[in-house]
Amino acid sequence: MLELLTTTAIALVGYHHVGYPLLLRAVASKTADGRATPRGFAPHAGDAELPSITLLIPAYNEEAVIAAKVMNVLSLDYPADRLRLRIVCDGCSDATYDAAVAASAFDDDAVDRVTVVNCMENRGKVAVLNEQVPRCNTDLVALTDASSLLAVDALLTAVRHFAEPDVGIVSGTYKLLDPGSEGEAAYWRYQARVRAAEAALGGAIGAHGAFYVLRRDAFRAIPADTINDDFILPMTMVADGLRAIYDTEALAYELDGTNLTADWRRRLRIGAGNLQQAVRLIHLLDPRRGGTALAFFSGKFLRAFMPFILAAALLGAAILAPSHPLWAVIAGGQAAGYALAALVHGFPTVRWPGPARSIHYLVQGHLANGMGALSYLIGRHRRPWRRVEV
Repeated sequence: MLELLTTTAIALVGYHHVGYPLLLRAVASKTADGRATPRGFAPHAGDAELPSITLLIPAYNEEAVIAAKVMNVLSLDYPADRLRLRIVCDGCSDATYDAAVAASAFDDDAVDRVTVVNCMENRGKVAVLNEQVPRCNTDLVALTDASSLLAVDALLTAVRHFAEPDVGIVSGTYKLLDPGSEGEAAYWRYQARVRAAEAALGGAIGAHGAFYVLRRDAFRAIPADTINDDFILPMTMVADGLRAIYDTEALAYELDGTNLTADWRRRLRIGAGNLQQAVRLIHLLDPRRGGTALAFFSGKFLRAFMPFILAAALLGAAILAPSHPLWAVIAGGQAAGYALAALVHGFPTVRWPGPARSIHYLVQGHLANGMGALSYLIGRHRRPWRRVEV
């Protein structure tokens, strides 16, 4: 029985980290380099043909970046009479509200297109979304972070998919301008490739919180304690029968630089959210959902439990090591990988080769994922997301 459990754990580890990426690579190679194939609105469609859209920005203590975000949105290549900006200051303790109002008052046309809502209490991002999305009186709503800038053609690129009536969500691609480490940069490049291939396999799995667009009339409120809203919200719409698209050409650039503390706390939160969404969206594993079910199981569902699967693989192989040399090699290989990650972590100033830094970032991610899942199980993470200053 121990051999069966250990072999199963090792097989799941291999499938999640090697087998599934190879499957996605094979799918991507058959779909124009993994890029989405836009359909519907012509690239130079007349203004009247384009849907109206509101860019909704939940903001908490974003004084440093909110003016740049306002200027960015108002300079996007999209018909002015069909574009609105709605900023919701969620109980900010700084001057975000004043900065947003000042930035939107640079000319009369901007004032007419921008709404700045000042909430006195910090309720969290999910509460803002549940309340404000239905108040956006446009065909589409784009959710975007204050700390990211959109490419000038991001809206035109994204909305062309909505000519297809069954498309409910379009996610843009997220790029870091100043990654905190080479491991983080490699991770996000990998994530972009994975998301594009998953979209080709059966539809996008989740969305990038920095920028995604949804049909306003298809939105329904999500639970107030949702952690990873940029996964739960899109996949709830997918569960309702709509399609999700991932567009590699609709770009959002992250302005905020990252540091080890911020990255660690982000990964702890995501780890808690991974377990939450695996439980709440377990119905997506229904085989009748085809590629969506396969992608959800292979990516997000397995990721939620992967720290525990890795621990089982190491422990089982270590116990079985005296019985056969193969088990000793497997246990030793795992231990060596974790030891290398610990060395990179302990000596960050050393010029480690790229593979060593990638192993460190991967192991650190699984550790944060496991700790976040445990914190969720004991109730320490069951609260809505709020931006945390570090």
